[in-house]
Amino acid sequence: MKKFLFDRRADWQHPDDVYFTDGPAIVDYINETLGEIRYVDRVTQKSGFLHENNTWGTPQNYVDMKVFSEGVDPNDIMQGYIGNCWMVSTIATVAKWPQLIEQAIYPNTFSPSGCYAVRVCWQCSESKPKDVRWAWIIVDSIFPRDERGKTACANSRDHLELWPMLLEKALAKFHGSYSLMVGGGEGKPVGYGGLLMALTGGPWYWMTIGKELKTDTKVSDYLRWMRHKAQRMMVVSCTAPREEKETLGLVGHHAYSILGIHSIFEDDNEIHLVELRNPWGWFEWKGKWSNHDWQNWMTNQRHNQVARFRELFDWDKIKETDGKEGMPKDGQFYMECKDFMKYFSTITVVKVPFKFDVGCGFRE
Repeated sequence: MKKFLFDRRADWQHPDDVYFTDGPAIVDYINETLGEIRYVDRVTQKSGFLHENNTWGTPQNYVDMKVFSEGVDPNDIMQGYIGNCWMVSTIATVAKWPQLIEQAIYPNTFSPSGCYAVRVCWQCSESKPKDVRWAWIIVDSIFPRDERGKTACANSRDHLELWPMLLEKALAKFHGSYSLMVGGGEGKPVGYGGLLMALTGGPWYWMTIGKELKTDTKVSDYLRWMRHKAQRMMVVSCTAPREEKETLGLVGHHAYSILGIHSIFEDDNEIHLVELRNPWGWFEWKGKWSNHDWQNWMTNQRHNQVARFRELFDWDKIKETDGKEGMPKDGQFYMECKDFMKYFSTITVVKVPFKFDVGCGFRE
């Protein structure tokens, strides 16, 4: 039993080597056995699991960290130096439903040995998409660091929460390694849709802007229905030209979370705005209806029509400092539907499960 727990392989093609149906029990056993001795997962210590130039280490403020601090929010997670924007965007999208993240990690309090279990949904057969099972991935709390000794993996905005690191590390094992996570989600062993399903248990598919969704009205109607009525999670890939990155405030070949669709009214006109988030946690759209377009938002009190602007923005400070202060810099922004269609392409969609049961997964 001890050898089975402490010496095993990680290979996404052979899930039985790394996924357990009794993850919490295994974590409890390891904590009882080790006490306060640090648990080290040998799977992740093997050559090739880390991205080049990274080493292993514990966060500098580890003793002050908690699994969850003040709940879960999409803006909690920030991408690290590993080029896995597609994965961080997907996690941020799921974080819009905090209970899905909170109930995916065991224990949700500090583990003495640093051992945790993360629950995922595994598709057992590509030919049988409904052949899935829930399982747990065992991870330690030793994370990638860069050559400067700083945390290189995903982190929380306040650097005091462990859940982004734990979730990303478990998904690295699910995916094969940190190295394999680098690059876009398309063509990867798991990919956007597979990762959304792994975190939620819901079926997934994709829609192409300009193909299935040919007009801005169809896009806005679709996003509104998917996000608010049908309870869908969505991740979208950006196709903005890389040479226009600084001008547009958009990153080409980059994944963004779709957090919502909103309407504001000007006279008899309804303007549809897509709410997006960059997984970097900064660097935002600079065009019309962006945070940079604050003067436009203040015209006729338009900002009062959006809850985020009413609650989080200090408009007196924004006006006083000419937009330099008074607004959160968290990578979240709005853009008009026609601009969204111009700079984004494929939307990956997953159905949000309505009821969660830790033992049996999600059920409607």
